[in-house]
Amino acid sequence: MKQWSEYIHSKTARKILMGIGALIIILLIFDVGILVGYKKGTFSCRLSDNYFRIFGEEQGDNVGLNTQIPQGEMPTGHGAVGTIAHIDLPVLIVANADKLEKSVHISDSTIIRRINKTIHASDLKIDDFVVVVGSSNNQGQVEAKLIRVLPPSPTVSPTPIATGTASSI
Repeated sequence: MKQWSEYIHSKTARKILMGIGALIIILLIFDVGILVGYKKGTFSCRLSDNYFRIFGEEQGDNVGLNTQIPQGEMPTGHGAVGTIAHIDLPVLIVANADKLEKSVHISDSTIIRRINKTIHASDLKIDDFVVVVGSSNNQGQVEAKLIRVLPPSPTVSPTPIATGTASSI
């Protein structure tokens, strides 16, 4: 019995236990890396499976791995900018300047601001100009973290200054 207690308190036993502890920590870090990679991979797979259903029309047998996405039509990540085209809370459809639509999911933790005031999702209106910041979910929607309602952009360009004659100066 005395031999075991001496062995457990020896430097060799401490080194072995520290080595086992370090190995467990390394394996946990490796496992977290696998989990993150799996999450990113499943998101990419689901997005590619649903890309044309979400962002455009399906074109028969052309949908799949052999489909080429035209340049400039790849969706921007992590947000949306444009006018609200449809409201069916908790989901908004935001159309950008090219009339490409993105589905935006609003949660209870979403912050919605109009100028300096925090507003509720029920205060949003069709044709409001919004900037949405968030992350993508598995359904190809933007999970909104922040929605900023901006004043409408001016549609009329400023009139040029009339040029007068030299005698009017």
